[in-house]
Amino acid sequence: MDTTNSSPALQGGLHYCDICRQPGNVRYLLLTQRTGMLVSRETRTFRGNMCQDCAARLHKKVQIHNLFLAWWGTISFCLAPFTLIANTARYVQFRRSL
Repeated sequence: MDTTNSSPALQGGLHYCDICRQPGNVRYLLLTQRTGMLVSRETRTFRGNMCQDCAARLHKKVQIHNLFLAWWGTISFCLAPFTLIANTARYVQFRRSL
């Protein structure tokens, strides 16, 4: 079984967080941030290898943004609950994998 990983954060045997650049135990995490507007919407995706502290801070920031700003629009109003649930599920999976 091949256990090599070609991720840039894992090259050279050291594991670095993409946010704080500190070596340590990192895992991949993807979070989505939505901003609803009356006639349009904006979506930002945060992804990368992160340490537990950076992932917790980013998850909190993205979820608070989604709670207050993702609802302002017809399509965004429908997508916001799914985004909140998906982000929470990904973060819980991230925490369990550490």
